[in-house]
Parts: sequence; C-alpha cells; structure tokens
Amino acid sequence: MDGFKLDPASEDKVNKSGLCHMSLAEWTNCDTTALPSKLSIFKVDDECPIDDIIRPPNADGDDVPGILRLANCNKEQVASVRQVPWGWLVPVGSVMALNDNGRTRIVGPGRWSIKLFHRLFASWGPRMMVTNDLVVHGTFTMVRVCRGKLGLATENGRPVLLKEGLHVYNNPLFSFIEFKSVDEEHVQHMSYHVLRVPRGCFGRITEQARAKLLPEGTHTVNNAVFEYCGLVDSIEGHINHGTIHIIQVPKGHVGLVSESNFPQLLSEGVHIYDSPTLKFVGLKNKLVPQIIHGTISRFRVQKGEVGLAWMDSEPMLVEDPGTYLVDSSSFKFNSLVDTSEKTIQLGAKKIVTVNAGEVAVTFKAGKLTVLPTGRHYIDAIDHLFDGFLSTQQLSIR
Repeated sequence: MDGFKLDPASEDKVNKSGLCHMSLAEWTNCDTTALPSKLSIFKVDDECPIDDIIRPPNADGDDVPGILRLANCNKEQVASVRQVPWGWLVPVGSVMALNDNGRTRIVGPGRWSIKLFHRLFASWGPRMMVTNDLVVHGTFTMVRVCRGKLGLATENGRPVLLKEGLHVYNNPLFSFIEFKSVDEEHVQHMSYHVLRVPRGCFGRITEQARAKLLPEGTHTVNNAVFEYCGLVDSIEGHINHGTIHIIQVPKGHVGLVSESNFPQLLSEGVHIYDSPTLKFVGLKNKLVPQIIHGTISRFRVQKGEVGLAWMDSEPMLVEDPGTYLVDSSSFKFNSLVDTSEKTIQLGAKKIVTVNAGEVAVTFKAGKLTVLPTGRHYIDAIDHLFDGFLSTQQLSIR
C-alpha cells in the first residue's frame, strides 16, 4: 500500500480538470471586476456602455420657448392662433394643446385665440402644467425624468431609455411607458437590460442559451434573448448556474464531485468548472477515518490502528500510519481495528499477538502448530487459529 500513501504535498494536489483553481486567500482578495478578462463565463458578449443606449434630455425646464419649438416641430409660432387680450388664458408655468387639422400643437403662457379661418379645422385641448413629470396629449409627450429615475419609452417600435432631465417629443411613433428607479437590481425594457450587481455577489444570466455569471458593477446589455436569473452570494460554498460550478472547499475538508460519472476529490481552495456533466456531491472533513466516493477510497490509519481492506479480492492489512487514497473499482476498505487486539483477521491474513506466559494454538494444513510469545503474521488459507493457552497448564485437551 506504500504506493497509495499520500504525503503532505500530494495530499494538497489540485485537480486540474476545471477552468480555474485558486487558494481561498486568492479568491478572497480577487478583484471580481477583472474576471471577465480571464474567463469567458464572467463576460457578456453583448455588453455595451450605458451611454450608448440611454438618451440624454433634449429640453431645459427653464427654457419655455425651447420647449415650444420642440413641441411644434422647431417652429417659433403656431400659424393658426394669435395672441389677443380676450383669448384663452394660459398661465405662467403651463402650456395648452391645440388640435390643428389633425396635428397637435402647443402654445405657451398668454391669451390665445384661434384665427377665424382656422376655426373650422382647429380646437383647443387641455391646459397642462410644465412641472408635471408626464404630460401626454395626442402626439405630444413631455417627460420629466427625476433624479434617481430612468424613463422607459418606445420610438418606432424600438426601446428607448430616457436619462434624468426633460424630454419633449411631438412624434406619433414615440410612446412613454413608465419610470424605473436607477437603483433597481434589474431594469428590463424590451431588449435592453440594466443590471446592478452589488459587492459580494454574482448575477446569474443566460446569454444565447449559455449560462454566465456577472461580477459586481453595473452592466448594460442589448440582447433580445438575454435572461436574468437573480443574484447569488459569492461566499456560498457551492454556486451552481446551469453548467457553471464554483466550489469552495474550506480548510480541513475535501470536495466530492463527479464529472462524466468519474468521481473526483477536490482539495482545499476554489474550483471553477463549466461542464454540463459535473455534479457536486458535498464536502467531507479530512479527519474522518474513511471517505468513500464512487471508486475512490480515502482512509486514515492512525498510530495504534490497523486498516483492513480488500484489493483485487486479496486481503490487505495496513499498519503504517498515514492517509491513503485508492481509486480502483477492485478496492474495498473494510474497517479499522486497534493494534492491541490479540487477533486481527481478514480473509486468509491474520495477525496473532501472543503475550508472555501463553502460546497460540493453530492448525496448518491440519497439523498442530504452536506459536510462541511474539507477534505473528499468517498469510495462508489453510493456517487456522484455534485459541490461546497458558504455559502453566499441564496438558492440551
């Protein structure tokens, strides 16, 4: 069994079948934002800067003439109305809609009247406060995105994210949907995704039907088949998302996994896999006398113990203290017994300890064989142990 005995160096040997292996200290001090440059499972292929998909404001709330120009397709004045002392009053801080021959126009503060010729085709709409967060009438939309919010809209069937500020549009293809808080974990708007992964977590995603993990930070993705699956704590002993496994084996333990139905033992540290055939079984304390995982047997023989095992149908008695690791389907560990036992037997192998003042009675091939004081090793199927007799007895019956 000397070939199966582990020395301290081989006992901590790392299994190299995974993507990455590192110590617990390296994992603790690891800059997770640098992981995408090292491993593809932490990188989003369709990630883009947030400024590429978020639309800045196009108006200033203090510039009413500028708002009116945007609302009226860059025209300074509406041709179908005029200012008169007896007209409809639009207070300061408000605007009023005008339905002009199928088009929506906006007039600012003052008294307004529809010109005589245009009264057959135009009519007044509602007054609206420019301080409101959302003003919509006909094709006119004015959105005030407050601090800490995002605006979600569509334009010509495509998603639009509105940045903090005032947005003014007079476009039948533009439609505002809702406000979202910028500190939300996940903001989805059609194919746009904005994810915020807090420190100490990973974001679980699926991109192009492939599982990935996002490190801490803000991530912006434009992908119609992207799916967000929630957060997971980075200190969890086993992180599993699809084919991805991050297994943290604490000090003094071994990890039990199987890949393609082949069992493996993982040493202390962090092990990262991207394998559809990997299964995590659990953790075991290295100090337990015996660890059985598939065809792998790991057992400890301490001083004062004897290990009993079978190898290729042959009995084995292991007396040398240490840790042993055997990966064989023909090996079976049986038990541990104390070396103080006077008789230790497994199959044809026996250890008989004869103390002073007695002898051991055995029969070898049917013939009487008396064993004197000492420790005797027997390895013969026809050598049978019968018992002990005191040397003070006068006869053997």
